[in-house]
Amino acid sequence: MSSETEQAKHLLGEVDPADPKWDASLGAGQARYRSALHQLPAEVRRPQVPFHAPVSRHLTMDTMADAWGETSETHWYRLTNEVNDFGYCLDRLKAWQASLDGAESAEARLALLAEVVLPLAHHALNLPMALKSRFAFAVWRTHHEMDVLLSPPGSELSSRSRDSHQAPKWNEMWSAVERWEATPRLRAAIETIYPQNRDLDPVFSYRDRFMHRIPPYLEQGVWSQAHLVRGNGKWTVHMHDEPPLRLSTVLNALVPSHAAAVNAHAEFGCLLREHWAAVQDIYPIARGG
Repeated sequence: MSSETEQAKHLLGEVDPADPKWDASLGAGQARYRSALHQLPAEVRRPQVPFHAPVSRHLTMDTMADAWGETSETHWYRLTNEVNDFGYCLDRLKAWQASLDGAESAEARLALLAEVVLPLAHHALNLPMALKSRFAFAVWRTHHEMDVLLSPPGSELSSRSRDSHQAPKWNEMWSAVERWEATPRLRAAIETIYPQNRDLDPVFSYRDRFMHRIPPYLEQGVWSQAHLVRGNGKWTVHMHDEPPLRLSTVLNALVPSHAAAVNAHAEFGCLLREHWAAVQDIYPIARGG
């Protein structure tokens, strides 16, 4: 076993962030973090998405379109908050990386990791998959309300999303909404949030294979990874050491996911505006803002 692994295990056994002896180091680390956060130039910050809803809710109130209007508004603001939360997480992790680099000792660095960075990294690593699912469900819910609104009176709909907290199977859902012009772009953006080729990416591969347990190994030395290998008619497990997973590696993997989420947010707005145009063609709703 490498000396780096032994050292990491020793330090993890010795460091307790709740121990008062780390108060000064944690305080200094927080100060470095705040300084690094303030110094992040605008061009490297994760862009935030606007809260302005594509449709003004008051235009649908007290009309047959209000169920669609309420659903669209609810999902729009929820997704806006969650995409922005993703961006804030990445900016904070970037600043914490600078703070870790300035730690006065390996022990102080591990204390900061355990106290602040690992919980934040764990949250950030869960966001791509969560956002992909949230966007898909929002598309399904708003589309269902459009079906209810535009269907002839008394017609039966085969699937009612109001009766379930689960969206249908992935391809079935997209087949149901394919008639809208915005759908292909929106689907492509949503699928990019959580990469399909994640088995080739050390961050997403490890996140999925080991129950999202990247944070305990982040910045703490070598870790071992299991690989299934097929041979002689059977599967065997091979263990081998991987290089230390650095915070910068995680950030590099998550930045494209956030960019895709920003794009998906914009495309979801296009879908809602397309829905709204269809509503206006049928129902006498005021066109004013």
